[in-house]
Amino acid sequence: MYKIVQKLALLGIILSNIFLSHQLEAIQIRIEFYPQGQVPEKYQHLCKGALSDCTLVFMEDCPLDKTFVVEERNPLKLRDSPKLKLKGSFNNPSAMFCVDAPGYIPGWPIELTITDANKENVKSVTFVPQRLCVISPVDNARIEATLYMPSPAYYKIEFNGFQKTENIKIKSCSYSETHELQFTASSPFSYSPDVINKRGGIANLTFTRPSGEVLKLEFPWGWEWMKYMLIYDKKGNMKLEIETDEFKQKMPEVAQYFRSKR
Repeated sequence: MYKIVQKLALLGIILSNIFLSHQLEAIQIRIEFYPQGQVPEKYQHLCKGALSDCTLVFMEDCPLDKTFVVEERNPLKLRDSPKLKLKGSFNNPSAMFCVDAPGYIPGWPIELTITDANKENVKSVTFVPQRLCVISPVDNARIEATLYMPSPAYYKIEFNGFQKTENIKIKSCSYSETHELQFTASSPFSYSPDVINKRGGIANLTFTRPSGEVLKLEFPWGWEWMKYMLIYDKKGNMKLEIETDEFKQKMPEVAQYFRSKR
């Protein structure tokens, strides 16, 4: 969810402090991702209270004293956040805010669009708020998965920092289905965790390197994504919707799914 000093979540941000429509292209957008607990001290005021990984969005070279709108485009939106109107207090040619990972499906990219007051000129940036990746403690080689199709679920899996000729043995386990594959680290590949006659689940992938090192990733799919749905109680505290009595009453089949072994 979004964090801006006041620790408020948001889907649309309307800020004074920036630009005329013909000046939109001058804005430079920069993304910095930080795992939980690793945000630099100078940015902690933006991410204070972050429950998980967070992404800092920097907008630089902004024309002063103008209005811009930042909105999220996300077809797999799992939580509602209020739209806020904020006023800049300084003539600063830069703006920044934090996108916190809770409420987003692991590996699913979102798009932030920046428009002028008339929403005629558009600039956008795409990133994954809750990254699905594993990093080797040996050499920092990274395996990262991006969800590019929700139904049936398909992930693109990429290898970074591996030797191009390195052969990776992959074992996939989802319910009773088990598959073993082998790929070279130079090529990305597509992976679907879906199982016939199942509505959702968690697939486990193990990646074995020639050195014997084993790296692991979990891939949620289908109904399993509902565990990332967030709501706010009357006190403004964030909680999982699947744990509420209302959810269990409205969706008993899904509630039973979460009580079952999967």
